[in-house]
Amino acid sequence: MNKPHWTHIQVAMIAGLAFATAAHGTNYYIVTDLGLLGGPVGAATNLNSAGTAVGLSTLADGNYHATVWNPTPVDLGTIGVDTQSMAFAVNDAGKIVGVSYNYGDLSPHAFMWQAGVLTSLGNFSPHDINSAGAVAGRTTFFNAANLWSDHACVWSAGVLTDLGTLGGYNSEALAINGTGVVAGQAYLVNNMTVRACVWIAGSPHDLGTMAGMATAKSSAADLNNNGLVVGWSEVAGGSRHACAFQIDANGAVLGRTDLGILAAGQHSHAYGVNNAGRIVGTSADHGFVWEAGTLTDLNTLIPANSEWTIIKGTAINDTGIIVGEATRYGFAHGVKLTPFVCLKGDVNIDGFVDGRDIGSFVSTLLTGGNAPEVCAADVAPSYDGIVSMNDVAAFVDCVLNGGCLVAD
Repeated sequence: MNKPHWTHIQVAMIAGLAFATAAHGTNYYIVTDLGLLGGPVGAATNLNSAGTAVGLSTLADGNYHATVWNPTPVDLGTIGVDTQSMAFAVNDAGKIVGVSYNYGDLSPHAFMWQAGVLTSLGNFSPHDINSAGAVAGRTTFFNAANLWSDHACVWSAGVLTDLGTLGGYNSEALAINGTGVVAGQAYLVNNMTVRACVWIAGSPHDLGTMAGMATAKSSAADLNNNGLVVGWSEVAGGSRHACAFQIDANGAVLGRTDLGILAAGQHSHAYGVNNAGRIVGTSADHGFVWEAGTLTDLNTLIPANSEWTIIKGTAINDTGIIVGEATRYGFAHGVKLTPFVCLKGDVNIDGFVDGRDIGSFVSTLLTGGNAPEVCAADVAPSYDGIVSMNDVAAFVDCVLNGGCLVAD
């Protein structure tokens, strides 16, 4: 590690400062740009336990192609003469499912990709895959009224099973857990009211709404292995709030939790949940993480100098890694948010403890800082979560001797 050459004046300036600031917490994330396939934009839709992320990216010609990042972007291609593709999910065996299509197609082409081989699964739209290789999605067809309808479906071992609806024409499966329970949305018989729905052993169950009215709407986007289903629900007044539905093994709703919103008058949607019950989504065009009753803007949990704006958290795995969408310089990219191990003394969060941290330490001491800065500036061995005069001497020693590189 390069050590700085401090003057006695610089040391004295820091040692003479005395101002206490409360810490904002130590759970925060480092943002990784997942990269692109040659075009300007991309998005991450899901990830597996190992942190392998999937989604889509534009090519130089403007077409979207399904993408896997492990860690650099790989183009999964398309089926036949299709020009567009998207990847929606990847399981721990590395099997990726997505859709290949041309603009205007009414019946898209499902695919599975593994180890460089792209295989067609038939004409449906897949959205998720579980550890057993079962794929949840939707199939499109002409119904008895001679209208195009979408029905939730499950593909397994080459067999596509229609899961039906809640009485209306349309439904869609968006997630499947390790035991084969499927979550998504389905319309009631009036074909106007959409409801969060789970299918257990092929039978649909209406999860209801937080508003509690017959015409209120809801939808489910993900579920874990512990009966927690997440999505959105209308609340009293008609606003849509991110919602967690707790269900039992038979699909009965045990409770509904309003996850809240990040700004008054805004909506919120939950998109992903892990087995620990941590939930990610979006509200007021900012990504959020929800845990144990607290909704937190992800933008408050990343380094302030990152220049990213996290607009959506789309999935979270059991190690706490989040993928989603973020903007920087006006373009949307797929990003990975990795829980960060704090390095004491690295207040400017560049991976080194050196003279470049002095200004950030002084600023945090005087005026407060974000979560990464406070965590790194709290260098006194007591680690009391407060940046104060007690940390000054330890910080000076840290920079001069490299003695504070302690993980928190």
